[in-house]
Amino acid sequence: MIILWSSSDMGKAGDSDRDEDWMAEIIEEVEHKREGMRSYVKTAVDGKKDGTEEGVYNHYVPYSRIAAQMIEKTKNKSREGILIFLKQLQDLFKIGHPNIEPTESPYHFNQYYSAMFAFVCDWPENIFRGESLGDAQGRRIDKPIKHSQILDERLRGALDVLKSEPLEVNVNDTEGGWDSYDASKGWDWDPYGMEEES
Repeated sequence: MIILWSSSDMGKAGDSDRDEDWMAEIIEEVEHKREGMRSYVKTAVDGKKDGTEEGVYNHYVPYSRIAAQMIEKTKNKSREGILIFLKQLQDLFKIGHPNIEPTESPYHFNQYYSAMFAFVCDWPENIFRGESLGDAQGRRIDKPIKHSQILDERLRGALDVLKSEPLEVNVNDTEGGWDSYDASKGWDWDPYGMEEES
């Protein structure tokens, strides 16, 4: 669930001071409560048939990083500016317009934003199933233990989209010992140090 709050929404301005053009109001707070992954996302991931079709669903680029960047790109901007950002995301992710008219009311705007937020954060291209090395609470890219070349290419493609404008998610690992891993190079790494020395 996502709720965007302007000063008028939070009661900082008197009701009589509410800007008649509420789309021009600046969003000061973003309330986010992570919801479970929607079934259509799981169905889309399962339909790719490029990895393990069992086990837990994992985000390659951590959900927490994507959500934090969506919020960062939203705070201190007008709803008009946010709408421009969301339309840029529609172009980036090649998706249609949610069936909601965002300029009808603040409620409708929040519903529209929530739909876009959920799509971007739970984008099926960035999700895989099965055992993984974990994302260290969002500090590193989560790597599947079992993978295929097709899965590798899909996840690297998702990483490239998520790090590009206008979203610009940080995809660098920040946990000690893993920060030398370059996600763009794929799977030629030895996470357990088990390669034999020659």
